[in-house]
Amino acid sequence: MAIITDLIRNTATLSAVPGEEARQLRGEKIANGWDIWIIGSEEIARQNVYPSLHAYFGIEIFKYLILQDPGWDYRSCDFSGYEKEIKYASSYLDATSTDYERFKKRNGKLILWHGWNDPALSAYATIEHYEKVKAVDPDIMDYMRLFLLPGVLHCGGGDGPSQVDWIEIIRDWVENNNPPVRITAVKTVAGESVITRPLFPYPGQAMYNGKGDPDKESSYIQK
Repeated sequence: MAIITDLIRNTATLSAVPGEEARQLRGEKIANGWDIWIIGSEEIARQNVYPSLHAYFGIEIFKYLILQDPGWDYRSCDFSGYEKEIKYASSYLDATSTDYERFKKRNGKLILWHGWNDPALSAYATIEHYEKVKAVDPDIMDYMRLFLLPGVLHCGGGDGPSQVDWIEIIRDWVENNNPPVRITAVKTVAGESVITRPLFPYPGQAMYNGKGDPDKESSYIQK
């Protein structure tokens, strides 16, 4: 399991949901999956100067967004000036504020979703932000709802269902005051639906009823 360490807070977080890396090591290759993001692959090594997508995005972000120095070389960096160097970029890249009061007052609505098997950005980070906002405002569900998609990778793909008409759902919430309480996510293969699964606003979870087709949305209830 790969670990990502926060140099400022001295904390470590899992970069993929436990178990996902084992599937890759067994040879169950998935496009945009755990291997090319974290441990790399022969294919990405041939196409890129970086060993993995994590390395690619991390190094390129430091070069062009944080330090604005195309000649920066991570191999000679000791991070001694890390906090000072990231201060400017932090001002426009960080999304850490938990104050949604003005957004709430103008009747804004926000839907967050994250794939549980996202190897690029941990779903736990999104949950952490949601929980921090909730600690400030217990009425968070009046304007913000979080949905977690099982088996879904970064921005889609993977074994789980990731097809959802988010635009129509938030439009219905904004224009008709119908907040999403149960959403159906779909996975299609060759144009055919193979999995449907209900999504409930966090912390709600879909629980199998024990008797229906596990690939059908109707076989799940809210836990």
